[in-house]
Amino acid sequence: MSIQNSAFRIEKRNALMDTLRFLASFFVVLLHAPLPGAFSEAIRPILRCAVPFFFMVSGCWLADNDMARIKARLDKQTRRMFFLLIAGCAAFFAMHLVYSIFVERAGFFASFKTLFDYQAIASFLAFNNTDLFWPGGSAHLWFLAALLYVLLFLRLALEHLPLRRLYILIPVLLAAAIPLAMLASRNIDIVQDRDMLTRNFLFTGIPCVLAGMWLRQNQRKLKRLPDWLVIALPLACAALCLLERQPPLRNPFELSRILFAASLILLSARFPSFTGKSFLPRWGERCSLMIYIIHYPIVSGLKWLAQRGLPEQVFRWGGAAIAFAAALVFAMAWDLCKNIILRNKGGGSNVRAKV
Repeated sequence: MSIQNSAFRIEKRNALMDTLRFLASFFVVLLHAPLPGAFSEAIRPILRCAVPFFFMVSGCWLADNDMARIKARLDKQTRRMFFLLIAGCAAFFAMHLVYSIFVERAGFFASFKTLFDYQAIASFLAFNNTDLFWPGGSAHLWFLAALLYVLLFLRLALEHLPLRRLYILIPVLLAAAIPLAMLASRNIDIVQDRDMLTRNFLFTGIPCVLAGMWLRQNQRKLKRLPDWLVIALPLACAALCLLERQPPLRNPFELSRILFAASLILLSARFPSFTGKSFLPRWGERCSLMIYIIHYPIVSGLKWLAQRGLPEQVFRWGGAAIAFAAALVFAMAWDLCKNIILRNKGGGSNVRAKV
């Protein structure tokens, strides 16, 4: 499909990219329910490529050679992210209420105190820290808030600047994030969660989404790269992820995880139909985002059960697999219900958002 014609139209799915989305959702579960032992900690930098990869996939689906279509997609996805963020935060706050009242015995009104904590509110508005809705249980929703901010920023910026001018923000923001992460690592109490200084829309969301758009727009030029290099790049970036935790390369921002995510996007662009005949692309397309959203309450529930009779070894070794399987079942049931509603409304089952 020619870039000059309709290269950026997305009627046809990228099977490998959807498969990698499914794998990335499992990486997120492994981050929150790690396996015991040194190996789990050693591969943690590789697992942390998941969220940058999700941002870049969003950028790929936004890219187009027609600015009107880009703006239309931005409008559509902004509405969708706003709904998901509101619904997700409300659902997690409701779970927080239930947990506080019936498990922690904290009382109904005491559960609302984080909503009126000005530091938590400021951290949410400035750094996308969603921990105020369920302290310790909803922090991962920062991705939805950050993506909403990115979509709003791009929509406003594209009214005044061409997209090619915005690409300069990729190296600028990533370069700025490295010393800021080092500053945060030196016990400087700027925010409650120091990771949020760089794990937000500005230093992670904007550069990653723009990187996904750039990779998609330059797809034809990138096809000139030899296949062996496209395959070798993810391996090299994965090795760099492991090395970056060791001095003298140690860097709290872990820039290598973003390079690793970009190499996976490049790989999926080169071999889009590699996993096309398996069930993984469909699950990645339909379930990856919901798995990301819903997995943490399941992990928390397993931890609670482990404290009250569930064999500890079951949670330590099987917690990630159990949580991922439960989240997948929930996501599939959610997708089924959504499709039934769409069909009943006459929307058809092919109506799907692409971010």
